Amino acid sequence: MPMCGSTAVTPKSNFIRAPNIVITCAQLDVLSAETNSTALLTRGRALSRKYEPRGDFPRLVLFGGVPAREGVPTSDVLVDGLGVGDVRCRVTQKGMKTMPKPQGPTRLQAIQLAVRGLNKPLTFDELQNAVRVIVPISDKSLQSALRDLEGPYPDTNLIQRTPDGRYGWLPSLVHNAVLRHALSAKELKKNQLLFEPEIVVALWTDISPWRHTAQSLTRHCLLPDGTRFAVTPEMLGERDWSTVWGIRGEPALWEWLQGEHAQDGDALLLRIEDAATVSITHEPRAQRDASHMAQRNRALADAAFQALKPRRAGLRPLSLAARLLGLGLYHDPCPPDSLEVVLAADERFRWDRDYLKVATRSDRLYSALGLEEDLDDIFGDKPRAPKRKRPSRKELAQKVYRFHATFRRSTSPWRRIEIRGDQTLRQFDDEMRRAFRHDFSDHLSEFYLGTDSEAHRRGLGDHEPGGGGAGADWMVGELGLESGDTLSYTYDFGDNIQHTLTLEAVIPPEPGIKYPRVAEQNKPRYHYCEHCQAQGKKEIATWFCITCANDQQREVRVCSDHIASEHEDHYAEEIVY
Repeated sequence: MPMCGSTAVTPKSNFIRAPNIVITCAQLDVLSAETNSTALLTRGRALSRKYEPRGDFPRLVLFGGVPAREGVPTSDVLVDGLGVGDVRCRVTQKGMKTMPKPQGPTRLQAIQLAVRGLNKPLTFDELQNAVRVIVPISDKSLQSALRDLEGPYPDTNLIQRTPDGRYGWLPSLVHNAVLRHALSAKELKKNQLLFEPEIVVALWTDISPWRHTAQSLTRHCLLPDGTRFAVTPEMLGERDWSTVWGIRGEPALWEWLQGEHAQDGDALLLRIEDAATVSITHEPRAQRDASHMAQRNRALADAAFQALKPRRAGLRPLSLAARLLGLGLYHDPCPPDSLEVVLAADERFRWDRDYLKVATRSDRLYSALGLEEDLDDIFGDKPRAPKRKRPSRKELAQKVYRFHATFRRSTSPWRRIEIRGDQTLRQFDDEMRRAFRHDFSDHLSEFYLGTDSEAHRRGLGDHEPGGGGAGADWMVGELGLESGDTLSYTYDFGDNIQHTLTLEAVIPPEPGIKYPRVAEQNKPRYHYCEHCQAQGKKEIATWFCITCANDQQREVRVCSDHIASEHEDHYAEEIVY
């Protein structure tokens, strides 16, 4: 059924218009009640909260229907954001009715059946042919499903890419994989093992307590002395916002470790024999092949970097571990250290709560300053003291940093600002306020490393309008910036006026020049006061009346005389040319 395009939403409207149907926000609750869809209600309210404050309203994806009796249209309605398999409804003359869900396997189920049934990795063409035997599917639909599996929120880790690009069944791909678990004194004392993500995925590929029974998660462990026992995973705690899975094990395991004189720092090597069996050996710390392990660690880190690089949202540790297992990174008699240990030692990576991401240059600069994201300090009101020795002011005074500064949402007014390396962000803040005509007597401000969507987490401390603030003492030169690096600057945390600063060059200071300074700026393109124009005069507008702009839905620019006489009680901003 063809999709109809929806028209733009006009401000102050309380419904969405489309060629075939009109849906009000209030109908979301009715639709949810009549279809018994909690997901629909939750998503609808979330969209309402997101769009209503801006004058917009939830977007509904409208599928074109056929005219009903007496010219009343019908249409299939799918709330934007709901996934495949969620409730679809038909809006008719009599109300909203649930449409029956399609019969047969979903795309994901068909892909799993195809890959598992043939029991070998498949090329895209082979997978397409196998899936079409199960369910009709187009090339585009199959590619979309595979992209979902490789995205940051996969429905399953069971399908993974092999080194040659084929699609394989992970429980088969991990056969003969060897993984390392470092023993800790706490584990030996409590008789429990807290497993790393790669071990959890290798043993229980698609682990979820609500998807499996205890029997389906049981694995059999084989010790070198022939002892065999069964284990079942347990949730033994949380770390970095993620569940920590592990086992308590049978007494036979701990008796064997005591006989091996296992100590803190030793390792267990786990070899995946088949889908239900894993063999365990003990490796004393002294017997490690350090050089070989270093090579394996580098190979693992490089593969993880390539897996994370195209994914800005990052991956959860279990999903990243599944990709690395599928690529065969653990099919070596000498396994690398745990994935978390390897990535923590590599500056190319960073944690974002329970996601692993590639660290940007701004992330690395922030870490080099001894600063880490503090979830309890999101407003930057704590002192930002560096944890390293600060460079000398005399050395930094020999460098001048030239920045190109603009508003984030409008690059036409720009300023080229120069500041010495020994001067502080407090002085930089003063120059930014002066250059962009911001108030000196009110509102906080702050500089951030980088201009990406994560820049707000790399704040350098706020600046108070009267002087002081958590970021006041940072010297520009100690930030480690190089040509091409960027800063963000936010003035007024309420209005959130954002700026972008790009470091163009680092140059020696010029004799007789007072820094900081605006060395150059754009040629202004003036606008005239509309009140003066109506009187036949040409007076440059210096104020933008926000109150009138909101009421009249157009830009209203006036001069200083008329802002006082005609717009006295209005909210206005000074125009920056």
